[in-house]
Amino acid sequence: MTIFTHILKNTLNPTFMKKLLLLFVSTLMVTLTACSSDDSNNNNPNEPFMKFTVGGQEYNYTPETLTSDKKLITARVGEGDTYREVSLWMPVEPTVGTHNIVDDPTSADDTYTAIYAPNFDNSFDAFSGTVTITSIDDDFIRGTFAFQADNEGTPISVSSGEFLAYN
Repeated sequence: MTIFTHILKNTLNPTFMKKLLLLFVSTLMVTLTACSSDDSNNNNPNEPFMKFTVGGQEYNYTPETLTSDKKLITARVGEGDTYREVSLWMPVEPTVGTHNIVDDPTSADDTYTAIYAPNFDNSFDAFSGTVTITSIDDDFIRGTFAFQADNEGTPISVSSGEFLAYN
């Protein structure tokens, strides 16, 4: 008797079907538990990330870097009410060290500014805070940040900010 004939003959056999189901479930469980998912973007030391905390909630995004008159490191994700964004504006050639954030996004090319957007329709300029650039090389810029933004008289605190972005 061939395997094919054996399977056809035993497909209605409850014992055989239980064994087949057990084999299928076991294989599925091994497959699903053998692979783990890690959503943290900063386990690889060369993988860009931006993380920060607002209102006790930690956010961890992949940033992008744009350069024109100033350098912009920004991280945004979501749509509508789930949209979040942090933007750090700095000189085209930032320097290692701690830099005060100023309250004027249109200010001179050598200033540091920040913006927090809690949703797609609103964004708030930082009125105080710091950006600390810890390292710069040809490929990456790394640093930390914390700032206060103003939501119509209610301060929004963005804290524990860290980033590694393409330079």
